[in-house]
Amino acid sequence: MDFRNIDEGHAEGEEPLVFHYNREDRIKNAPDLVKQYYSGELNRKRGLFRVLVSTKGNRFMLFALVVCFIIIGFVEFFGPSSNVDTVSGISSKLTAFSYEDTIYVSLKLEKAGKKYLEAHKDENGVEVFALVQAYDADNQLLFEDKVNGKYEGKDLFLRTSFTDYDIFSIKAQLAAGGEVKNLSCSVEKH
Repeated sequence: MDFRNIDEGHAEGEEPLVFHYNREDRIKNAPDLVKQYYSGELNRKRGLFRVLVSTKGNRFMLFALVVCFIIIGFVEFFGPSSNVDTVSGISSKLTAFSYEDTIYVSLKLEKAGKKYLEAHKDENGVEVFALVQAYDADNQLLFEDKVNGKYEGKDLFLRTSFTDYDIFSIKAQLAAGGEVKNLSCSVEKH
């Protein structure tokens, strides 16, 4: 369809606008690179990877990105977890999950190793205290509960539950043998 004879771009009773545009006239004063581009003579690299490794600077940037992603992945995978810690030589892990309208929180103190048992063989056990706090998505404290138990070298579970009012995360302050550690985890929704 030929659009040259279509009258548009002006109100009734006015003269239409006249455009004098000639592509060849515009391109004749352009740099050689632009002329080559419009004529199709420009040799362009096709493909994302070829463009990323075409120059020394691009190769360096690609290498830097790859190294950053590897470091972030390594730290994320092998780095410390906020829900696992050791207090007075006792390994502990905080978990929380939602079932129906209740959040169940469990603080597991794992079985002691030989080193811990040898150091505490004359004791009857260690008193363990935990202050468990429930927070919403805005990090506002909703509930808190105190739980305690006696750790005697075997697995010990300190458990509590909260009514689910959009609880998003759980934080616990664990005290055992004069040492205090802070643990936190998000609530797994089921």
